Amino acid sequence: MLLRYFHTLRHFKRAQLAHRLLKKIRDIGDGLRPVPTELPAATARPLILPKNLHRDPWNSGAALAAGTFDFLRQARPLGWPPDWSAPGATLSWRFFLHAFGYLHLLPPQLREALCLHWIEQHPRRAAPAFDPYPLSLRIIHWCQVGLEHPRILASLADQARFLAGRLERDIPGNHLLENARALVWAGSRLAGDEAASWLRLGERVVHAELGQILADGGHFERSPMYHALVLEGLLEVRQLAQDPHLRRELDQRFGPMADFLHSLSHPDGDPAFFNDTVRAIAPASSPLEEQAAACAGRPARFQSSFPASGYHVHREGDLYFALDAGPLGPDHLPAHAHSDLFSFELSLARKRVFVNSGVFEYAAGPMRDYCRSAWAHNTASVDGADHGEFWGSFRLARRYPPEGVAFSSGAQGFQFTGLFKGFAQLVGDGIAHRRNIEGSALRREVTIRDEFSGQGTHLIESFLHLHPDCRVEPGAPVMVRLPGWPFLVELTVLEGALAIEKGWYCPEFGLKLENAVLRIWKRTLLPAALALRISWREN
Repeated sequence: MLLRYFHTLRHFKRAQLAHRLLKKIRDIGDGLRPVPTELPAATARPLILPKNLHRDPWNSGAALAAGTFDFLRQARPLGWPPDWSAPGATLSWRFFLHAFGYLHLLPPQLREALCLHWIEQHPRRAAPAFDPYPLSLRIIHWCQVGLEHPRILASLADQARFLAGRLERDIPGNHLLENARALVWAGSRLAGDEAASWLRLGERVVHAELGQILADGGHFERSPMYHALVLEGLLEVRQLAQDPHLRRELDQRFGPMADFLHSLSHPDGDPAFFNDTVRAIAPASSPLEEQAAACAGRPARFQSSFPASGYHVHREGDLYFALDAGPLGPDHLPAHAHSDLFSFELSLARKRVFVNSGVFEYAAGPMRDYCRSAWAHNTASVDGADHGEFWGSFRLARRYPPEGVAFSSGAQGFQFTGLFKGFAQLVGDGIAHRRNIEGSALRREVTIRDEFSGQGTHLIESFLHLHPDCRVEPGAPVMVRLPGWPFLVELTVLEGALAIEKGWYCPEFGLKLENAVLRIWKRTLLPAALALRISWREN
């Protein structure tokens, strides 16, 4: 356990550790210190709201007014007004409750009543209500619905004042950008010198954190879902910001960011499920791409390779193929990393066929462990090992980068090769894994070859996860069909034994669907190889 902590913490930046210690000290004091009973008055100012503000995939106004709150596909009867403690709920669920992303679903009178009740029930600045992340989202959502009640405006100003001193510099990723976005909103919505200072602080933080956007346009946490959320937030900041230099800097980022989003989206319009990505949380790709195009002065473009992010994509006829060959995440912030090195997703005729498992929940437990594991992705493993030492909900200790990555894509198909030497440390015996994939829509074929060097006898495995809609017919080859689909897919094992097993596909938080997993395996003396051919023809 001590070594695990060591290998986790050694990648943190010293400033992160200092801010984490300061946060712990402040949290103790914040939980004891009451909010002043008489808050300074605040005044709202007129604001032209950005587009596409509201999104809640779970709730309805009628259900909320009846006291039922639904997040992450878990409906809970909290009463009206609700029991804000939400007994038995996970931390993520309570974050959504206190973030107020559902506020727009209520009529104006109930919005006001709910916010006033929340203010009365939170005399102390304690978690989870005052954790900086849900606090940031609550500030944004209260600003977005245009509340005017004097007590709500005073509380909104108090919350922004508190957030300004509690920025999440210990986890300087998408959370810190959300903090800054909230300050920009509060500074734009409220009048006065103090509000203007929050706006300037938010703008400075956004400007300082633009390095989170990599040279190829991808967000450095390497999750397509969080990339979309960050793009959404930055587009709002662009519309609210007063600093012309920041607006110009953002406009330069939006083109590459839209290219990344466009390229990492399947033909069905939803993102590829790499790292912590599911549907329904981030906005749809199309409206984001349109807004980004308006700022960048050009439409989103398809790109086949994103070398800084590590993603590679091929589109050809009916074939869509996306592969992750990059680092598991930024070394100092791998919270959303999965063991998906050299994993891929594949669609045919606009239907997902081979899928990664997505995310069921963030709470630590068997499903969180499963969804982050190599087993849950279309990749390979040795003796059941992952590509890093994952633990807890968001922790990663030992991790090793890929090497020798090469990808080419053209009208005649694509080729990929990549090498992972980390198994030598994670398993032993000098083991390395080389994956070679090539495919073509013209030939209607994709071949995957996994070569394992090293010594000793080991279990080598390669996994293929099929979308739950796929019907699997065992045999040699294995046949795969989709209802109403024009193709029949054949899976031929070229080297190794085949087992058809059951897995889980989690396309949304709280949604768990059983799916078929093809496991190609050998227990053998190394060096050895596994190989598979995927082909398709008209049904």
